[in-house]
Amino acid sequence: MTEHPIPPFYDKDSRILILGSFPSVKSREMMFFYGHPQNRFWRVLAAVYDDKYAETVDERKIFLKKHRIDGTKTVQEYVRKGIIRATVMQEPEKQGYEAIHVGV
Repeated sequence: MTEHPIPPFYDKDSRILILGSFPSVKSREMMFFYGHPQNRFWRVLAAVYDDKYAETVDERKIFLKKHRIDGTKTVQEYVRKGIIRATVMQEPEKQGYEAIHVGV
């Protein structure tokens, strides 16, 4: 079992809560949500709020506080066995990935 290492980010004035589940390796390294540079999360938020793209963890915390957004985990512990979710790409099998579809 692996314990989810990223602490919640919250502010008493926030109005939006974003829930996460299994952090990526890059997110665990950064100790903050959606840390992989290829993840579009922060770019999408910047576009939605017509704001500058937040690159660093400190910039992302400022961005979240400015826009009254909190982030927290929905899973405390998890087991990571191989590939647990599919990355959307064309013909993943040709690139050595096994496509796994997880239903919610």
